[in-house]
Formats: sequence, C-alpha cells, structure tokens
Amino acid sequence: MNRNRPILNLPFSPMEKGLEALSLILVCLMWLHIANSYASLHGQIPTHFGFSGKADAWGGKSSLFVLPAIGTLLYVLLTVLARYPHLFNYPKEVTEANAPFLYRKSREMLAWLKIEELALFSYIEWNTIAIAVNHSNDENMAFLPLVLIVIFGTIGIYTFILLRHD
Repeated sequence: MNRNRPILNLPFSPMEKGLEALSLILVCLMWLHIANSYASLHGQIPTHFGFSGKADAWGGKSSLFVLPAIGTLLYVLLTVLARYPHLFNYPKEVTEANAPFLYRKSREMLAWLKIEELALFSYIEWNTIAIAVNHSNDENMAFLPLVLIVIFGTIGIYTFILLRHD
C-alpha cells in the first residue's frame, strides 16, 4: 500500500454540498419524527422485520432511538472520513496527476452512499412508527433487494469511473 499519496485540500463540489445538506436534513428529520411521535406511541413497536418484510419481533418504544443514533454516528464518521480521501483504497495507483480526480469521485461516492443509507434508515423508522401507530402488520418492508441494488450499484458505477480515468 502506497502511503506517499498527495494530500490535497480540494474544495467540495456543489453536488457534494447538496448531498451533504440532504444527509443532514435526513438525520434531523429522523430525530424530529421520533420527537413528534414518541408520546403517542404505546409500549410496543416492531423491532425486527423478517424476509417477508413483516414485523416479526416487538419491543419497547425506546428502541426507536437505535436507527437515528446509528444514522447520526454514520453521518459524523462519513463526513469526517470525506476530509481524508488520500487514505481511501483505490482500484488503481494514485499519482500527482490523477489524485484530484480520484479524490473528488471517491468523495462523491461516499456522499451518495451516506444519503442512501440515511434514506434507508429514515424509511425504516417511518415505517416502524406507522406500524406501531396503526397497530398493524400490514406495512411491507420487503424492499431490501432494491436497496442493495442501489448501494452496490453506486459502488459499481463509481469503481468503473475510477478505473476508466487515465
């Protein structure tokens, strides 16, 4: 592993800034949704969903804080990590000539992955609260294959972009 990579202070692109703002909004909305819903929830909420997408385990409403807490932690960690693209793994050798491109594209990928993961957490939280409020198990959360396609698709697209650049 070559750790003699150039350390560059590249400004964030408008797209990166926009994705960052949307990520922060999603984190805030998760916490606001819990704050607005918590008092009206009864003691039991879904805590696990099976392969069918149906809730198959129930627990205390304090477990609602798990996803927003993990989402907030991911937001902070990925935001800090984006400041150090020279430490990332790359599918090709990083040189003075290609470093700006590789660093920018890797930060973009990280920003997209962050928003995709936060959108997933937000959807799960929203759905969990909806099931708890309606006291039903009618909501379907069997969207995991689509989420995996989006996340791995993002990684695949950006890896292809990085490999194709001279």
